[in-house]
Amino acid sequence: METNEYWGHHEGFADLIAIVASLHIDMMVDRLLAHTKGNLFSINELSRVGELSQTREIRKAFNDKKMSDVNNEPHDLSEPFVGGAFDVLVEVFQNNLIQRSLISKELGQRAYQAHFHEVQDIQREFEQKYRGKEVEFKAALLDSRDYFGNLMAKAWSKTSSNNLYYWKIVTHMIDADVELSQGMYGQTIRDCFEWRKINTLAVDPRLQRAHIVDEMHHTQDIPSEI
Repeated sequence: METNEYWGHHEGFADLIAIVASLHIDMMVDRLLAHTKGNLFSINELSRVGELSQTREIRKAFNDKKMSDVNNEPHDLSEPFVGGAFDVLVEVFQNNLIQRSLISKELGQRAYQAHFHEVQDIQREFEQKYRGKEVEFKAALLDSRDYFGNLMAKAWSKTSSNNLYYWKIVTHMIDADVELSQGMYGQTIRDCFEWRKINTLAVDPRLQRAHIVDEMHHTQDIPSEI
């Protein structure tokens, strides 16, 4: 059976492949880091993916879409899944930066949870950390790319197109993470998708973190049910 989420995933699959493919282009990686200074929780070249529409708008992987915000049109329905997956990629990258002492854990947390008025200050801090460490930031991003590409490939290989729902893919992502990192990012994956109301395991919603994209609309709309 082909579900609505099957068609949404069909759209999102192409976007995620485009993101990973872009990160294999050295010039693209250099330009991305030069522009963002490593703060990928922002609208940037990597997050602006998808096909141009008649209005020349393109889908953004860095978005604030939850399942409660979208309809069953495939392009629209793809956005919560792509956004959640992009959040996973960026979280892994930030963890790599923290583990390599390139940014502090506190800065990484602030970048994810930033209030609208804090964005410029956070960006300035990333600029300071990036200066003189360009090679190290790039290595951290490429390692994150490889992990994320393997994660999605393993998850997709276990996912049937029949009766496909996003929660099944996310569950397979969590299983794949056990193979790749002994489960290091399992809770991160859950958090990134449950914030978007793509349900996996039962987690107390009060423990879920606010996300910077909430602040794009000056709200703190944490989902109240799983």
